[in-house]
Amino acid sequence: MPEKHERVMACVGHALGVFGPLWLPLVAFAVFRPFSRYAARHALRAGLDNIVLDVCLFLLTTVGVVWWIVQLFSTVANGQTFDWMQALLRFTLVVFVWLGLQLWNMVQAILWMQKAWRGEDPPMHRWLEKVAPPALP
Repeated sequence: MPEKHERVMACVGHALGVFGPLWLPLVAFAVFRPFSRYAARHALRAGLDNIVLDVCLFLLTTVGVVWWIVQLFSTVANGQTFDWMQALLRFTLVVFVWLGLQLWNMVQAILWMQKAWRGEDPPMHRWLEKVAPPALP
């Protein structure tokens, strides 16, 4: 079982993933690594979760903006009037999906903080085992 200060650092790594920018958990990983493999693994896990979330948000935003621009230009090119209500409805849908992804990130971080506090080691992909070896034998 990791010591209390290691579990607190691991929880901080996950909290930084929710309230800080993308790179903050990875900075925490670099800071925690010399002191605690356990806290470093949790910070790395939080950073990877944030990378996945940010890629999803970027793709969602890019697709939404490109779709809106294509729709606007095709409507104007065909001499039709642009339906602002339909555009607003789709924009609202994208915002709700975006907020849903953010909520999912917060729930996942809270669940990982609970696991970190209980002393559970986060699972990692095999290629990350060299960067952050398991803290527990």
